[in-house]
Amino acid sequence: MQFEQKPDGFRALVFARAGLVRVHSRQGTDLTPAFPDIVQAAAQLCEELVLDEELVVAQEGRPHFAELQRRARRRAAAQSRLPPSTPPS
Repeated sequence: MQFEQKPDGFRALVFARAGLVRVHSRQGTDLTPAFPDIVQAAAQLCEELVLDEELVVAQEGRPHFAELQRRARRRAAAQSRLPPSTPPS
């Protein structure tokens, strides 16, 4: 019998093309501002890619869902500080 461990995280799609990287939830919410580390890593992988991944924040080697939620809320705060014409990066 085989099984796959399900970490306590957010499912996300990471899109990279021509130097532009976006992180989206499965509902299409833009999570890019909340995960600059994911953006930076994806930008270094290759020129074009699509990743279907589970985002997990670990503390002391264990998944920490509350910290993941805090980072996702940071996305909303970061976007609210931007002028309306400025896309998130």
